[in-house]
Amino acid sequence: MLSRWYDTLEDIIQTVKNDLQKLPLDTLNYKPAPKKWSVLECMQHLLLINDIYNPYVKKRFSEALPAKTNQPYQATWVGRAYMYIVSPNTKQKFPTAYFLDPSKKENPQKSNFNYEIINKYIAYLQEVQSFIKKSEEINLNKVKIRTSITSLVSFNLGDYYEVECRHNLRHLAQMKRVLATFEENKTK
Repeated sequence: MLSRWYDTLEDIIQTVKNDLQKLPLDTLNYKPAPKKWSVLECMQHLLLINDIYNPYVKKRFSEALPAKTNQPYQATWVGRAYMYIVSPNTKQKFPTAYFLDPSKKENPQKSNFNYEIINKYIAYLQEVQSFIKKSEEINLNKVKIRTSITSLVSFNLGDYYEVECRHNLRHLAQMKRVLATFEENKTK
């Protein structure tokens, strides 16, 4: 599982570096509609969520004890619910919490981010990869991580990694759709 999660994030990083990082800012800030996100807004959304998760994951790592036995990862019911919501295969749209919506923090009609967002996004993915590497000796089922919405609900570290991968894949697909719309509108 750990290598699959690590490799998924590596594939996303390479896609961003090879396909997105070289695009002009007007393309990356293009919004297909006023209430739709640009490529950079998708990245900023994931960074906002990381700002919530990151301190908890770091804290849990400092408290985690080495696993006595190699327990296989078991998803929790909360984790499975989150996985469904953020899965790239889920067609249903779920509302984004206000504090996680980048268009609410900026001008909702216009995306005005710069290349720094891409660098931060890559750094965030690499940090999650470093967490995955550190997890080899930890029981993924025992380390609890609070969810991004409330501290009253948590899931395990394995759920966190699966949610990270699925959520990033979901928004990578969204970024690709935005770019396809940009190209279609450019040729009209």
